[in-house]
Formats: sequence, C-alpha cells, structure tokens
Amino acid sequence: MYAKPFEIIGWNSIIKKPTKFQVNFEHSYLTYEGVKMPNWRETCVCVRTGLSNRQRLVIQLIHFLGFGDILRSGSVYVTEQLSSFFHFVRSRNGKVVGSEYLGADKKPGVYKDFIRHEDVTNLSFSDSNFDILITNDVLEHLPN
Repeated sequence: MYAKPFEIIGWNSIIKKPTKFQVNFEHSYLTYEGVKMPNWRETCVCVRTGLSNRQRLVIQLIHFLGFGDILRSGSVYVTEQLSSFFHFVRSRNGKVVGSEYLGADKKPGVYKDFIRHEDVTNLSFSDSNFDILITNDVLEHLPN
C-alpha cells in the first residue's frame, strides 16, 4: 500500500510559533488492520527548524531539566554533526562542537571534509571540556 506524504499545521514550542510539519511514510508500519501509519517520532518534521518530534523533545527536555542557558551559551558537545539537530543547536550557540564516527582507522579529533571524527569510546577532548554532552543515539554494542 502506497501512502503519500502530507503536511499538518501545529505549534512548535521550541520556536513558540505555529508552523507546518511534514509527515512521510519512511520507517512506517502497518497496523493490524493493514493501514500504513507514519512513524510520528521521526517523520513529523517542522518546516521552520527541520527538527523531528524526537529532536524537538530532546531540546524541550534539556530546557525542562534546567540546562537551557547552557544550551544557548555554554560549551556543548553533540555526538553528531551532519543532522538537522546539530545545525539547529549550532545556529543558536557558536560554541557547539559536533562530530561523526568516520571509522576505526581514523584518529579521534581529525577532520575529513570538514567533518570531525570522534569515537565515543575514545574521545579526544580533555576532561571537563564541555558543560553538556548530547547524544541522540542509543549507545549499544559498546565494550564496558
């Protein structure tokens, strides 16, 4: 069954404005009745910020926990650099550093095509270098 992407209008509490959200059927699933359902967590993307529901929730949670000032002006490390989440946070705070994992053959802290390589099991940063570290990944299959 093919389902077409669509838009809905709603409120984005991060930017405190009404906006459109784009919904598609990537990562969708079929209900018991055979109806194709969107993955609301990942595909309800704000057209103004480029952030999905999950990404907006992470930002809201950071503010709720009292770290909003750090997110806006502190030293922040995000374990991603190519995502809309990183670009959104970086656009509001120039001290945000992001990285991607580029492979076991790369030394942590090196850049390839302007992308910083880091391995979460062997970060190149000094201790206490950041006020907050944000990861949107599930850290699984890592050695203890």
